[in-house]
Amino acid sequence: GIFSHFSTDNGITWSAQKTISDDELERATIVTDANPNSNFYGRTYVCWAKLIPPYQIGFSYSNDGAQNWAAKNYLSNENLRRAGGEIALGANNEVYICWAGVTSISPFTEVRVGFASSTNGGTNWSVNENAFAMNGIVGILTEKQSIRVNGLPRMAVDLSNTSTRGTIYIVTSQKNLSPAGSDPDIILRKSTDGGQTWSDGIRVNQDALNNGKIQFFTGITVDEFGGVNVIFYDDRNTTSDSAGVFLARSTNGGNSWNEYEISDHNFKPAAIGGLGQGYMGDNIDITSVGNKLFPVW
Repeated sequence: GIFSHFSTDNGITWSAQKTISDDELERATIVTDANPNSNFYGRTYVCWAKLIPPYQIGFSYSNDGAQNWAAKNYLSNENLRRAGGEIALGANNEVYICWAGVTSISPFTEVRVGFASSTNGGTNWSVNENAFAMNGIVGILTEKQSIRVNGLPRMAVDLSNTSTRGTIYIVTSQKNLSPAGSDPDIILRKSTDGGQTWSDGIRVNQDALNNGKIQFFTGITVDEFGGVNVIFYDDRNTTSDSAGVFLARSTNGGNSWNEYEISDHNFKPAAIGGLGQGYMGDNIDITSVGNKLFPVW
């Protein structure tokens, strides 16, 4: 299931647990409308992916700081395998959700990105199960102690007061589908019309194509200056059994990138004991406040 707690003292103490859904699910994400001019100011939204048929993307919201939640809803009842589930708000307080559509047989490869949008606080949705194609890296990386990886989409929206305001960016980890090479690369797509159409893929990591180096797991944020910032694991400067952490930054809407290795040393990924086979932990992310970036991994 999915549950929530809230804190009114900056995290020192926490409320009792609230149940949002009892679905068998994975990877919930959450966002709050912080625009005082929005009709839905203060509303908190959450989405998740069901792990059993019909594999829907679930959705709920709270209007009172997570004290209570609306009855869960689903974006589609089609029996299509889906994974992930990422939620973000648009420049005009739209609600956007994306997810991976996956094949029906093992290894359940991510083959497309689904996208949904709502302009009225989640009451009604426009749903596109195949916004664009992808070829995700779900499976294991034998070179890296057989850790389990995925290519699930991550999303951010440009809320800056610049010419790129409103642009939606989605990044995935892919291979064997241009512009990705034969080894895992980070691929970005963007939309300037609220997700109705999407750009061609843009390769974010700038190392040589098909060089055998592996980029995997990603996070993305757009800062208040319109800079697009993508974080990911990368082994270009170490051996194949290890990885460092890189940041790619674009100041022209993803057309070109500067890269920085932000970890102070490399490490050998290893599975966390007691969990599913090969899980090293998928959680890597980045946010910004003012002119500072805050990556976590």
